Amino acid sequence: METEIDGAAGVLLARRRPRSHDETPPWMGAALLGPGAMQHDSDRARVLGRNRGLDRPQALTGSATLAGAVGSVIDPVFALRRIAVVQPGERVTVDVLLGAGRDRAAVLAAVVSASQAAALASAFDGAAKREQELAAALGLDATTAAAYQELAGAVLYRHPALRADGATVARAAHGAPAQIWQYALGGAPVVLVQASSEADLAVVSELLAARAYWASKALRIDAAVLCGDAIDPAKVAALAPGKTPVAGTLFVRRQSELPAADVDVLLASAALVAGNGRGVRQLVAALGSTSVSSPTSVPATRAAKHQDATVAAASETLRFDNGVGGFSADGSEYVMRRRQGSDVAARLGQRDRDARVRLLRQRERRHAHLEPQQPRESSHALVQRPDRATRTPEALYIRDEASGAFWSPQPGPAPAEATYEVRHGFGYSTWRHRSNGLAQEVTTFVPRQDGLRIARIRLTEREPNGATRLAVLVSPTRPRGARQ
Repeated sequence: METEIDGAAGVLLARRRPRSHDETPPWMGAALLGPGAMQHDSDRARVLGRNRGLDRPQALTGSATLAGAVGSVIDPVFALRRIAVVQPGERVTVDVLLGAGRDRAAVLAAVVSASQAAALASAFDGAAKREQELAAALGLDATTAAAYQELAGAVLYRHPALRADGATVARAAHGAPAQIWQYALGGAPVVLVQASSEADLAVVSELLAARAYWASKALRIDAAVLCGDAIDPAKVAALAPGKTPVAGTLFVRRQSELPAADVDVLLASAALVAGNGRGVRQLVAALGSTSVSSPTSVPATRAAKHQDATVAAASETLRFDNGVGGFSADGSEYVMRRRQGSDVAARLGQRDRDARVRLLRQRERRHAHLEPQQPRESSHALVQRPDRATRTPEALYIRDEASGAFWSPQPGPAPAEATYEVRHGFGYSTWRHRSNGLAQEVTTFVPRQDGLRIARIRLTEREPNGATRLAVLVSPTRPRGARQ
């Protein structure tokens, strides 16, 4: 990517560098309108900072001016800043403009023309008017349109509250995508309605109206309607609002005519399952529910909101404690304790000169991974890009099969709301914490003579209630050299 700044217009521009002489890649531009001089940067790594993320970017932790870097950047970003002094009772307005076009001149002209106060007011007024006209054309009121907007985000991100129950997903675990491809589904998110009674036809009408509303926003959503024996599939097409065709697939069939395995795959693949008395109002209410029944095959909730017990800071007195960590009483371990959201670095580099592999200690919010020995390479070098704190080649997850909740037994990449204790010893590291009623311990080490990393995970039920509990340990690994 290549970035540049048009100082006169105050627009930061970017395009992909052409790969051939006849390629004309599109351009993007951004501007920040308001009081004070505009600062800018286009290097994401510099804006976020080393081992940081969007939750705590380097650019916001100090008063230093943004670097103003432009040119060829590997990981670009539009970072714009203005500094305003707001007096008591005073109001300050800041407008953010983002545009795209076929070439530089078109983008620059569009952003500059929109920078005028009259143009901005006209744009907002025009957007409100178009929204009102769209709602009127589809027969929607403001409340319903707002509900459709909320559902759209949940559908795109496959919110667990909208999906099929865990038992259905489990039955479809051995299915294949071809089972829905044959019905022209799978190229876009799918909303599915099970219409088993006449009352469910109202739900079908709601979801078809939502689909038309989303299509007007250039969002393609496929729909599937599985009719019960008492419902005539021919009635469904007449429920679609308006006469303008909606992009995507509308699949309507009697459920009894489909193989049971295909029905399970359809339900499990759908980003939203409605019907059987579950309409738009119930779906929106489910998004705000604190208790979600998640699918068991696709972890969709982080469990961070439902932690039951955490490990309190140990009473052990650490030697030379600097607020970040300290040594155990016998000096054999370096101990750090970290609450999720804190910025305690838990990477303690250790390297055995005779070993052919080493264990890299990343930041505490990350974990450890195995890397072959490389000549002329610092033992503390990270192979990850510093701003991609969650892009690690290995990870551990624990998932509660009853609720679908999942978390990491280590402080990353999906930490629980708990206090983690990290103990770095001679040739090993141990992570401990307690959450979701489980005491969890991960110990990892490398044998001196083998190119092998061993991780031992120990789970102990601390709140036995007589019921059987099923927990699944997931460990995805990306081979070294795989593309990011």
